[in-house]
Amino acid sequence: MLAKLWPVLEPFISTTVQGVINDQLEMYCPSFLDSLKLSEFTLGSNPPCVRSISTHLNTLEEEVISMEWGLLFHPLNFEDLSKKQRTLATASKIILAARMGKGSLGVDIPVQVTGCALEGNLKIELHTMHSLPFIRTAYISFTQSPMIGFNLKPLNSMDLMDVPGLSSFLIDLINSILESVLVEPNRLPIELDSIINGETILDGRPATSMAFA
Repeated sequence: MLAKLWPVLEPFISTTVQGVINDQLEMYCPSFLDSLKLSEFTLGSNPPCVRSISTHLNTLEEEVISMEWGLLFHPLNFEDLSKKQRTLATASKIILAARMGKGSLGVDIPVQVTGCALEGNLKIELHTMHSLPFIRTAYISFTQSPMIGFNLKPLNSMDLMDVPGLSSFLIDLINSILESVLVEPNRLPIELDSIINGETILDGRPATSMAFA
C-alpha cells in the first residue's frame, strides 16, 4: 500500500518537511552564520520499508483505524536496480545552503546531505469514509524519537562541517524539530482525500500532478 501511495505522498511530505525545517532554521540559525536553509528537499522515489505492522480497531469510533509500523528509510542503492529501474528511480536530494558574512563579503556554502537514514515506530490513525479513496485523513506520529543518521558532503572547497559546533547543532535541531512536529503527542495530518483528488496545491500545482509528472 505504501509503495502505491508514495508517488502521491512524497511531494506533500517533502514540501511540508522542508517548510517546517526552514522555519526552525530561520528562528535558530547559529550566530556564526548569516543564514541557513534547505534549498532543496526531496525524499526520492524509494518509499520507506515497513518491517512490522500491528493494527488496532478503535471501538469508540467506528470510522477510525489505528496502526503502528516499524519503519526503516534508507538511501536508494542504484547498484541493486536493473537498468530499466534506474531510468525510473530518483534518489533523495537534500541541499543545505549556509551563508557566512553579509553583503559582497558573504560566502555561500552549499552542502549535500547524503546517506540519510531513519528508523522508528510510526503510529498511523486513519479516518475512513464511505467513498473513494475510502481514507479521508491520516494522522502520523512517531511513538518516540526515531534514530537518524546522515552525512554531509560539501559542494565546494569549503567543508561546512569544519565550522565549529555546526555538526552537533544540526543533529540537535533535527531531533528537536521531529519531537515538536512528529513525536507523540504531536502528529502530522495528511488529507489524503484532498491530495488524491488534486485539491492540495504544492508550488502552484496539484499534488497528484507533481507526483506523476
